[in-house]
Amino acid sequence: MDTKARQRLSTIVESGCERYGQRGYARKLGVSQNAVIGWLECRSVPTAENLRLIASEAGYTLDEFMDYLGSAQKSINPSEFDAFLKQMRKMDREQVKKLAQVAVDLLAAS
Repeated sequence: MDTKARQRLSTIVESGCERYGQRGYARKLGVSQNAVIGWLECRSVPTAENLRLIASEAGYTLDEFMDYLGSAQKSINPSEFDAFLKQMRKMDREQVKKLAQVAVDLLAAS
């Protein structure tokens, strides 16, 4: 999780702490108060399960929350990927060139 995502997470955790207090929020999530302090100070990152709990408590689905944090790993499932590859094999040369350029741009941006 990058710095900006940790800062966004800290803001959400801070809202929970304002609502319940640090100890109460920690208890609600089933974690230690030190864990909550680590998230507030951007020193640590919650586990996937704790991210789900934080998201739920804040009124988000996990996907919405990860999108908000800006660290969602976009992926398609294997069957969709296989279907995509089949379609790609039917593309003409110009379409493949455009697709290759998009792939290069995505790799360069990451």
